[in-house]
Amino acid sequence: MEELKKTEVLANFTLDSPVPYELNDVLEYLKSKDTERVPPENPKRDGPLAKKLTRFIQRLETKKNDKRLNFLFNESDGVLRI
Repeated sequence: MEELKKTEVLANFTLDSPVPYELNDVLEYLKSKDTERVPPENPKRDGPLAKKLTRFIQRLETKKNDKRLNFLFNESDGVLRI
């Protein structure tokens, strides 16, 4: 049954189809870019996005923790699985 459901989803998948994702994964990626140092041989040089995402990350975390937006940021297993 599970395999049939996945096949049905893939058959109807288009460019405009929403793709579920973990918000925590996005936040981790943004934090890594916000503290990135490049190039590796020069550890004193900041990456192109270093220290430019801090406020955005804080605002996104605040929204994630806001119970009024739980319907949008709910990460329960049932929501992210097909």
